[in-house]
Amino acid sequence: MKTVLKFAVAATLAASAAAQPHHHHQHARAHQHARAHEHGAELLQRGTPSLDERSPAVDYQFVEETVYVDVNGNTISNTDAAAGLADGEYSIIGESNPSATTPVAAPSSTAAPATTSVASSSVASSSAASSSAATTSSASGAEFVEVKLGSVSSSTTAAATTTTEAAKSSTVKSSAAASSTASSSSSSSSATGVDADFPDGTIDCATFPSAYGAVAVDQTTVSPWVGYMDVGTEGYTLLQTADITATISEPTSGDPKAGYFVGYHCPVGYDQAQWPAAQGSSGQSIGGLWCGTDNKLYKTHSTNTKLCQAGAGNVNIVSELSKSIYICKTWYPGNEGMYLPTEVTAGSTVSLFNPYQSESFEWEGATTSAQYYLNLQGLSASEACVWTSPSPYAESAGNWAGVNLGTSVDTSGTTYLSIFHNTPTSTAALDYNIVISGNDVDGTPCKYTYSSNEFTGDGNGCTVSTAGGTVTVTLSD
Repeated sequence: MKTVLKFAVAATLAASAAAQPHHHHQHARAHQHARAHEHGAELLQRGTPSLDERSPAVDYQFVEETVYVDVNGNTISNTDAAAGLADGEYSIIGESNPSATTPVAAPSSTAAPATTSVASSSVASSSAASSSAATTSSASGAEFVEVKLGSVSSSTTAAATTTTEAAKSSTVKSSAAASSTASSSSSSSSATGVDADFPDGTIDCATFPSAYGAVAVDQTTVSPWVGYMDVGTEGYTLLQTADITATISEPTSGDPKAGYFVGYHCPVGYDQAQWPAAQGSSGQSIGGLWCGTDNKLYKTHSTNTKLCQAGAGNVNIVSELSKSIYICKTWYPGNEGMYLPTEVTAGSTVSLFNPYQSESFEWEGATTSAQYYLNLQGLSASEACVWTSPSPYAESAGNWAGVNLGTSVDTSGTTYLSIFHNTPTSTAALDYNIVISGNDVDGTPCKYTYSSNEFTGDGNGCTVSTAGGTVTVTLSD
């Protein structure tokens, strides 16, 4: 079994450059992981969808170039890599967040070709490496993404702040729709859900902190937790900023133990607000609470005092379907499995978590987005929000769901939302249509038609943006 890395470079080409656009496009591709097989093939997957962004004066085409390399930097052809994925010779362990930025239009009507620059170094075979692309400008009007794979630089203490904006109310029946005053076995009697500051060193690691807004999941092997990342009791100290060089393992059973980072779900419209400045030295993303040597839980973020933080509240999923579906968010920062379930029942509306980039995890200084897997109708969380779905959904759900959705709000206040095929892992068709609309939303029509398994424009996906409006994602039979 071979060890390979896969990533995509998103090149932005400008044409008809008669004006300068007023916004930037920052898109983070979904995080997909498959466990490395016992004997060690690893494949790091990165990608961005093909995106079209239109302006009255400037026509931009976002183009995806897929590159496969082994961990020593040797290029592998797309055909060989795709065949290896199909027959099990390669296994996916991770993926990062390449970015595409709308370029400043060049004075010439013909843009110079976009260039790409990729440098890679060895990645520890035991790591579930994840990275994010930095965006580099070109004076010609073309943009390219430069991806560097290797050791993570020591990060400084994060200066993120939390938002107290409440997510829009939802009529969805969701595994994440817990009340902010949920009961808990915690000894604290003053907790008030997502609005409560989490008290360090008072709650046992084996006690799930639902009184502080955490929402239990029931489809993981470590339920009610999302997952564990074990760096050992000597591998990390609170508020450490230097790289975590210890071996990182992922226990799959039992209660949290000293040395574990523990991931948790949050109510609809919220997401995990705890992650350390220190990240894996081989590129692993790490998040969640910390189980200390005293077997008590501790916050890991230097400034976030709560367990969950609200998103912008301006992305709504509207179901016109006859059955429920699960939209599964990745645990990121964390092991990046698609383990955070939201059930959208037939006829309901749910406000999807749409993160502010300024308040979100950064990978090597690059911003990241929320990433979701859209699953077939009628599946349960145990069939949809897991790494490997049971038969007959093994190639059409979970990690192999055919369509992803990514969304975030950039520093200018512009929301970018994309839907796209989960390539090269899967292009399985959904069993419903998707239409993205809204007032003051650019990039519409952006549609997915399940009968043809195609997006608007026959590309791999489509993107919309809005500087202050609400994006509605309508699902229909």
